[in-house]
Amino acid sequence: METLTLLRQPSTPGGTPGELTRNKAHLCYTLERPWENNKRRISSIPAGKYPCKKRISAKYGHHWIIEGVPNRDFILIHAGNTINDILGCILVGMNRGSFGGLPAVLESRKAMDLLRATLPDEFILEIIA
Repeated sequence: METLTLLRQPSTPGGTPGELTRNKAHLCYTLERPWENNKRRISSIPAGKYPCKKRISAKYGHHWIIEGVPNRDFILIHAGNTINDILGCILVGMNRGSFGGLPAVLESRKAMDLLRATLPDEFILEIIA
C-alpha cells in the first residue's frame, strides 16, 4: 500500500503546521490542533503510521478517515482553515497564511480537490514530528 508522509513543524498554541508529501514531492500544506497529549477532540495525533480509507459524508463529501490512532476515532482529513474548524482532524490547503488572526491553511477546497483526483482510496499516512 502506498505511503504518504506528513512532515510536521513544531506545535504552537495556534496549531501544528505540516506538509503532506507523496514520494517526497509536495502535495499540500496541513494544519492540526496543538499537541495536547493525544486528548480526544483537542489534540493533534501522535507521530506514527496510520491506515487511511476513503469516506463519504454529507458534511465533508469525499475525504479520508485515519484509523488505528490509540484511544481516538473519527479523525479525518478534510477541508477547513484554522484549528477552530477541527476537533483533532487534519486540515489541508494549497497555501499557508492567517485567517481571523490565527495560523491557517488557505485554498483548502482546492487542496481537497487535488487529493481526491490523485490519491488512492486507501493509503498509509506516516506522520513525522
